[in-house]
Amino acid sequence: MLQQLEAVISKYTGLLLIVACIVGLVFPQLAIFKGAIYYILLLLLFCSFLKIEFRLKHLLHPKLLYFPLINWLLLPLLIYFTTKGLTNDYRIGLLFAIITPPALGSPVIVSITKGDLDFIMSNVLIFSLLSPLAYYLIPVLLFKQENIHIPVQPIMIRVLIVILIPLILALLVRMHKRTKEWIITHIDSRKNILQIFMVAVAVSSASLKIRQTPISEIGILFLITFLISLFSYSFGYFVSRKDTIMQRTLPVAIGQKNTLLSLMICISLFSPMAAIPTVFYLISHHIMNGVLIQISARKLKSK
Repeated sequence: MLQQLEAVISKYTGLLLIVACIVGLVFPQLAIFKGAIYYILLLLLFCSFLKIEFRLKHLLHPKLLYFPLINWLLLPLLIYFTTKGLTNDYRIGLLFAIITPPALGSPVIVSITKGDLDFIMSNVLIFSLLSPLAYYLIPVLLFKQENIHIPVQPIMIRVLIVILIPLILALLVRMHKRTKEWIITHIDSRKNILQIFMVAVAVSSASLKIRQTPISEIGILFLITFLISLFSYSFGYFVSRKDTIMQRTLPVAIGQKNTLLSLMICISLFSPMAAIPTVFYLISHHIMNGVLIQISARKLKSK
């Protein structure tokens, strides 16, 4: 019974994450579990690092440069110059939704689309490790001339801890094959359940603020996050037109983000309003995943 439930959750993870957003909006009481977000995120990252193969040749793929080009240079500049009419909380939330590293669940989507798993694993590993630097430099460089307080040191410490502790533990556990296999079988296989729960709790923390926000602001924020997601996936798709496997991989590598990390930062170090753009980006990138899965399935079927 439990295995069947896990199979269903694994198959419909994208849809269930959107349902989790709705549940979080409807039940703000789930925010009482907000303190667990930090520890769940550590566990999810640990499970992901445990399965990544650290091979040098996979870390030198030239298309890996697309992620920082789009998410750490082009889009942050675009958001900075085009959103000056929004409140500071929304601008900060949009920025952190963009610069956050690739999603832990992106290899799951790429495996469904029959893409390049080695590439997506390398993408997750490299830019997760570099993310503390991005979280430190990009907000400071963009907002240093404005009256926006960025708690640089707390952000840097939190992101470093969230990334390095799971990585070091994973490297240690990998030396013990039986322990690694037991964790992958009994814990990693159930991480989607934790991820869905974590999203519901994170959204519930911002639920009251979202309800109090005028519908016009909600519409603008969702449109912005959807267009950002659409651009990221479309860019990855069209620059890979001559490589059908990369066509099923690069959109996810560029567009699907670790929104859980972004939510944790926004909720713990800024205001609940700053978390709203990340919630909308979470919904947007799973809509894009659904579209990509359908396109890939049609092309594979036609072949």
